[in-house]
Amino acid sequence: MVGSTSVRALVPVALQDADASPGGRVASLLVDLPVGEANPGVRLARLGYAMRGVAPEGRSVGADRLIALTGFAPSTMHALGVRAARGLSRRLFNLVITNVPGPQFPMYLAGAEMVETYPIPPLQPGFGVAVGVTSYDGGVYYGITADRDALPDIDVLGQCVREALDELVDSASDSRPRAPRGRKT
Repeated sequence: MVGSTSVRALVPVALQDADASPGGRVASLLVDLPVGEANPGVRLARLGYAMRGVAPEGRSVGADRLIALTGFAPSTMHALGVRAARGLSRRLFNLVITNVPGPQFPMYLAGAEMVETYPIPPLQPGFGVAVGVTSYDGGVYYGITADRDALPDIDVLGQCVREALDELVDSASDSRPRAPRGRKT
């Protein structure tokens, strides 16, 4: 989107019933991502404001409840989110972003510890790009799936995500209070 200052994303969100029981419902939110904002702190604040403005009725399912509900099946949840997007017109949004929390403790298979996990969000026919985000054991991991014919330079998006994350971390560390200089305490 050359010349655009925002990108519209479809963000599927799992909901639970008012009685706190998971209902298996998914709401699809349309969120404008302020990609044209140069300041990473302002960009994050604008995104937070945008997400609060489109929050669906009901409450979202907490990470621990979602993990208990599904075991550890983030790929299934990412697929469910992308399938929810299929019913909406592609003209309404530019990409699908799913976020599925994973367990915040180490997992093992045959005695070997899983050290990282990366989502592979499915790409539905007619869609150009899908982004999946998963957390695991204190880390956050993302995966990008794209139609290479539609987006032959998709590797640029991955590099831009990495740069934006680094920029956000740098700006957060620059804004931390510092001890006064020149005085010993």
